Amino acid sequence: MTRNIIAKILDSTFAPTALALFSDLMFVLIDGVVQVLEEEHGIPTGQIVFIRMVSTLIFCFVYLSYTHPSFLKESTKSPKAPLIWVRGVNNSLVIILMYASLLYITLSECTVILHLRPFPVGLLCFLILRERFSIVQLVASIISFHAVILVIQPSSLFHPHDPSPSHNRALGFTLAILSTLTSSVDFLLLRKIGKVDPILILGVFACTALLLGPLQMVVFHISPVLDLTAKVWGLLTTVAVCGFLAQVAIVLSLQRASGGSIAILGYLQVVFAMIIQWLFVREMPNWLAGLGMGVIVLAGIWSAYGTEKLEMGDQGEIERLLAGEES
Repeated sequence: MTRNIIAKILDSTFAPTALALFSDLMFVLIDGVVQVLEEEHGIPTGQIVFIRMVSTLIFCFVYLSYTHPSFLKESTKSPKAPLIWVRGVNNSLVIILMYASLLYITLSECTVILHLRPFPVGLLCFLILRERFSIVQLVASIISFHAVILVIQPSSLFHPHDPSPSHNRALGFTLAILSTLTSSVDFLLLRKIGKVDPILILGVFACTALLLGPLQMVVFHISPVLDLTAKVWGLLTTVAVCGFLAQVAIVLSLQRASGGSIAILGYLQVVFAMIIQWLFVREMPNWLAGLGMGVIVLAGIWSAYGTEKLEMGDQGEIERLLAGEES
């Protein structure tokens, strides 16, 4: 009875949007907590990933043992098993790069960089999966790309007389951009995988992250923090719970809507990030960065609304333009 009700809710028309927005809120909350753990308590990125994924893997194992006794075979022998494992490795890189970038740049800056993602997501899903990708999405993505310059404010453009731009800040933006590109591939992989139990997908992701998180610490000679206070454990628990909920929600949403449309909804993370950044570290972007963020949010809203109005059947404008060029 309960399963039927949940299935009906998940298959409703508003479900993909609601799931995507919920996952966006959870992801921003995670990033805010991670920034506090790294900056105020000195917890390394790899250690945060490891502790988060231990709890995730335990829950997934218990759940799958009860609901899918053959889950080990499904995760290794099924036709989609290779894609599920590739997705696990790829998404592990996403969170390691994202968490590491938060050591050098603010949460709102990191979130804005992440939301250059709709263009590569839309383009990848169009080229490989033949999903719709409209002119509106393309223009909105280009506008957002230029607005990011206002947020990052590179020294060469905004502070040309500064003697030495911050190396750490440049590293932070580089890590965030790499996380964005790998995250775009993650959307494509989830769309390609299709309707596989999200807990199975999450369990495989937890396995790969458990290996890559500590490996990152070994490669860069980073020592874990062993003396953890009750407050730190509380923050780590928040990361684990919100991370689990966010991953399940994003997988379910991408099983029900195109990669481009879900990625565009993520622009609202910028607003969430500014609020959480102020609540956690009492930092707000300057007016120029705020203007850039506003442009990005408006471009995202326009893209979502305009795409719905302008897309025609299975062929979006980009596909028709490419077809015209080929002829």
